Amino acid sequence: MNGWLWLALVLLLLVLLLASRLKARAEYDEDGFRITVRFGLLTVFRYPGRAGAKTEKTPRKPKKKKEKPAKGKKGGKLSDIQEIFSIIADTLGKLKRKLRVDDLVLWYCSASSDPASAALAFGSASAAVSLLTAPLERAFRIRKRDIRTAVSFTDTEPTVILKLCISLSLFALLCAALPAVLHFFKAMKARDN
Repeated sequence: MNGWLWLALVLLLLVLLLASRLKARAEYDEDGFRITVRFGLLTVFRYPGRAGAKTEKTPRKPKKKKEKPAKGKKGGKLSDIQEIFSIIADTLGKLKRKLRVDDLVLWYCSASSDPASAALAFGSASAAVSLLTAPLERAFRIRKRDIRTAVSFTDTEPTVILKLCISLSLFALLCAALPAVLHFFKAMKARDN
């Protein structure tokens, strides 16, 4: 009888572990692409890893109420993130019923050496935002979103700032997202080489 009790306890803990939620935060700006995956208070995955990580603890910074991209920071190049967008879109399509979007920040600044081209790209981006907002709202539960477009006549290349915070159960991650993680590593390795 005692063995059945331990087996039931282990199965209950396994079910609770698989039902608990992972939280992932992806960011892209002029500093590059960063991902942090947390499970509770533990940081499970970080890309890129901390350079020169020390063994001693560093003091915690006080939390800010609202995190927004810094005003002086420029976005990264649009061409660098297009392949990453395709990987994210495929994975989100597989997980759309199980995924919860906690925070979505997408700022696009249109720019070109030709002012007319920059203005046309800004109009296209604004139309795309208005067309894609409704399907995104239907597909995912988005708690907080901030999607903006802007135009710069002084810069020569368009920039993007992206922040995406999502959470999903560990079971859904194991079933659907494992192939996407492998594809992401292959793409990053090919880009670095």
